[in-house]
Amino acid sequence: MFVKISKNNYYGFERRINMLNQIVIVGRLVKNPELRQTDSGKKVTNITLAVPRSYKNAKGEYETDFSATRY
Repeated sequence: MFVKISKNNYYGFERRINMLNQIVIVGRLVKNPELRQTDSGKKVTNITLAVPRSYKNAKGEYETDFSATRY
C-alpha cells in the first residue's frame, strides 16, 4: 500500500511512503502451537497466549488474559 502525501514537503514535491502492516504479540505460550493445512493447501497455526496485565486489580493482584489466535 502506498500513501500519497499531497502537501509540499521539505523538498517541494509529492512523495509516496511504503506502508507495512505489522504486529508484535508478547506473551507466554499456554500449549504447543497446532499447525494444520486446509483443504485448499493453506497452512494455518492455532496458538494460545497468556498475556499478563501491567496493572493490579482492586485486590492488589495481577491478572492474566488468555488469547486464542489463528494465523
